Amino acid sequence: MVTAGTVTRSGGDTPAADATVELLAYPDSEEMAALEEGDTFDLSPVGRTTTDANGAYEMRVDPGVDLSQFARDGRTMDVSLRVTTAEGTAVEEASLSPDEATGGAEAEAALAGEDRQSSLPTNADLELTPMSERESFQTEEHEAATTQAAASGDYTVQYTDLGTRWTNVGAVFVKVTGVWAQVKHRVNADASLGAAVDSGSGYYASYTVDRYSSSEIQFPKHGRYSYKFFDTQRPYGKYYNYNNCGVLINTTVKPINGSGNSGSRERDASHLIPANQPRDRCAPGVKGARHTQDIGKATTWATGAKVEDIVGFNMSTRTGFSQQASYEFEFMSAGRAVCGTRSDPSYPGDPGVIVVQDY
Repeated sequence: MVTAGTVTRSGGDTPAADATVELLAYPDSEEMAALEEGDTFDLSPVGRTTTDANGAYEMRVDPGVDLSQFARDGRTMDVSLRVTTAEGTAVEEASLSPDEATGGAEAEAALAGEDRQSSLPTNADLELTPMSERESFQTEEHEAATTQAAASGDYTVQYTDLGTRWTNVGAVFVKVTGVWAQVKHRVNADASLGAAVDSGSGYYASYTVDRYSSSEIQFPKHGRYSYKFFDTQRPYGKYYNYNNCGVLINTTVKPINGSGNSGSRERDASHLIPANQPRDRCAPGVKGARHTQDIGKATTWATGAKVEDIVGFNMSTRTGFSQQASYEFEFMSAGRAVCGTRSDPSYPGDPGVIVVQDY
């Protein structure tokens, strides 16, 4: 089983019974990276199920589908989990490990508690957005066409190039003297970057998609009382999803499959300095020590934000973090510590924002 959950009507209280839930695959990374302005492509159904009387569903991949054709880079494939009915639509974008989806070695690793490559959660609840919120669904003919399209599983996507957009890859908050801090984005790192979906009432945060980086970016060192965001550029695309009757279902914005990051810039982060953290969230360092902290966080989207704002200038650690980054701290003085706003950085998982402070 790939994922499971419930489908509800708008408002989240009433279950959507007998609704068709589909798992659709995008073309492989090379084909997606080669798209030009206005190109179209089809989404391929790889799984389908129907909700029960309580709106519950379980999604499994069709065993007759070879998933490797959608993951040429050997990593993950982009998928769209969606429900489209005459009453409404719900769409979530994600990345999926083919091996995990078919119960291979990575699936066993996931069950053992190891990191999953897939960004599609094991529990994915979907809430329908009313069709009345999108003008193209305001006729009975379009409602009938939508029902027919959901039964056929045919969707065509048109691509629009949004160009390169700045994306945050890290931040430093050095609140003391005696410590140097530096952020690097590692070569060969897999970045978990957010996707956004607009079903008629504005963009909302979807799941993340994995993007490989073939470049390493090393930002300058920063010392005492430094509060900085570090950004790099990634290419983004906008995807218009149509059913087989030509009705626009939704639009999606996400990074395209490319070679990685390019360019760099710094931004002032002094307006978002975290408070001093308690000692149980800190890892102290002795004078002369070097502390390296690897951080893997997903760039997410602020629901309701405009594409220009969230992909562009206003991306920050408050709306999401970026990808696989390496933080290096050099302790020139004693009595200092590297702290996380959520937990001690030595613990597994997400430590939150990294802060250097007195200990």
